[in-house]
Amino acid sequence: MRYRIGERPRTWRNLASSWEREVAAVRVGVPLSRDEDRLAADWFTNAVGLTVALGGSMSPHLSQGRDTLRDAADRFTKTELGTAAAQVLAAGVGEDFYRREDDKLVRSHEADPDAALELTEPALKAHKAEGDKTTNLAYRSLVEQRVELHVSAGRPAEARKELGSLATALQRRGANPNVVADVKAEAAAVDSA
Repeated sequence: MRYRIGERPRTWRNLASSWEREVAAVRVGVPLSRDEDRLAADWFTNAVGLTVALGGSMSPHLSQGRDTLRDAADRFTKTELGTAAAQVLAAGVGEDFYRREDDKLVRSHEADPDAALELTEPALKAHKAEGDKTTNLAYRSLVEQRVELHVSAGRPAEARKELGSLATALQRRGANPNVVADVKAEAAAVDSA
């Protein structure tokens, strides 16, 4: 069922099963800048959607999606869009990728945790500078991803340091004390390889 712009959602009834459902209203916002408007044409594609859904997969078939994500991460470093794009890319770069070639399973991408950490560095700086409670979940998610990358690169001390910084920042931002305690416990549990 289609609605014209400005028309209100309606309740409809399925007579066969006699239940009602409210139709969801979807609001598409206007891009904040011309830059975002230009990116939107590339962003809303199957390649980007699959790359995001598959966690930054390094499949050669998704190279166009990764290129768009890299462009977003580079151009919008201090925004949620840029930090999210960097995290998706880092997930793929930081993991091995295997594919099937001639009935053999071959590694077509070797994990590069240092490159993944470099990709997420601007996002980490943006979260630290934000200082706002509304980004705590995204900030923690990013740090936990970086902890895994530090550990896989053989630097557990760096991982503990980042978790310690996160705990301090969350405490300063007024996060729930249980959350801060969980982060401190994660830091203490990081393997010392």
